Amino acid sequence: MRVFLVGCLILLAVLFSGCTQPREFVCPDGRVVYDASLCQAAQNNNNDTTLGPRDQFPCPFECCEGGGGYFDKNCPTGYSCDIDLLRGVNYCKQNLEEVPVVSDECEGLSGMEKDQCYINQAVNVKKDETLCEKVSDPDIKARCYSWMATGLEKEALCEKVPIEKNDIICTSTLQVNCRDECFLYIASHTGKASLCERMSDGLAKDNCYWQVAVKNSDPSLCSKINLKSNANYSADFCYQVLANELKDITLCENVVDADAHDICLITRVRCEKITNVSICASFKTQKWKDSCQAEISSGNYLPC
Repeated sequence: MRVFLVGCLILLAVLFSGCTQPREFVCPDGRVVYDASLCQAAQNNNNDTTLGPRDQFPCPFECCEGGGGYFDKNCPTGYSCDIDLLRGVNYCKQNLEEVPVVSDECEGLSGMEKDQCYINQAVNVKKDETLCEKVSDPDIKARCYSWMATGLEKEALCEKVPIEKNDIICTSTLQVNCRDECFLYIASHTGKASLCERMSDGLAKDNCYWQVAVKNSDPSLCSKINLKSNANYSADFCYQVLANELKDITLCENVVDADAHDICLITRVRCEKITNVSICASFKTQKWKDSCQAEISSGNYLPC
């Protein structure tokens, strides 16, 4: 019985020994450790000018108090706080940028599905025209470059679009080749008149100059239009639009077609409520000249 009691007491001593709190030691520099020998180890580490992989830049205890980078501001640029719990030291760890692994999402596909995947990645996801080169079908590759050129407004990419009318590459309603359509789109959005000269189709070039002239409010570009009258993108129409936009009646004198010329003038007479009847002498057709004199004399102007 005595042996049994002694055994029980020993067992209880062992069990309760694990529940006692370990003794804490406060180092001279304020560190709290559970092994007094760590104070000296930490002090030696801070005096060591040779930095190891875990103590690249020793710092005060307050540098990393709490851990988790809460006091990163106490570290040099490019470093963040960390704690070496094993050695009981704080240090500023250098931040090493992780290079992301880029996976090719389209590589496992085939045929048309693969080409469409690359177009989507190039145009919608990564905005990266180099992905167009991975498209195998030549027409779809050209469409990829066309979309990238217009989407990013990079005229250099238009050179990779063929000079042909192809519904797969472009869906122009202007009946122009796909490369010209590419230049036309960028010119009309950026106002770069120099792109118009790079177009091969005459009508498309006229359209380009007309749109850039109106966008930039630049009448000088109207003179570059070869189509002079009776068309939406003619030089006459260009001058008419800008005469009204700039409220400049003198631009009407550049309009070649007689009827269009007089319509340009009467519009400015009505809009500006011109009272000097001498302006009516500038009209080329009797019909519009009579209208001009009647409205100015009566003071009753029709809507412009």
